[in-house]
Amino acid sequence: MLTCTVIVVAFQVRASRGVDSPTAGGRAYRRAGLAFPLSCSLIPPAAGVPGRVAAGVLLGAVVVHTVGELWHAAAGFEVSFGLAPEQATGRYPGVFGWAPGWPRPSDRVC
Repeated sequence: MLTCTVIVVAFQVRASRGVDSPTAGGRAYRRAGLAFPLSCSLIPPAAGVPGRVAAGVLLGAVVVHTVGELWHAAAGFEVSFGLAPEQATGRYPGVFGWAPGWPRPSDRVC
């Protein structure tokens, strides 16, 4: 958790630099979409190796995942604000942030 925090504090502005249009947001989403499975693929090799090697491999996975999160966050802000009409710039980000959590399991009818 400390590693993630340090990376986010140090690199959030740099990771979001250049994500200044919905098209650039789409590219950042694609980069994030590649980083997440890559980070997940780094976890299994940590099994069955010496502890220090496993710690290094897992730390690498955490770094790759956190960079993916930085790109994902930058893309999300740009896309949610960039696609909103002028009169709805406050509503679009709210709906954009709410939508991934819906429907909740308790909301299901069947």
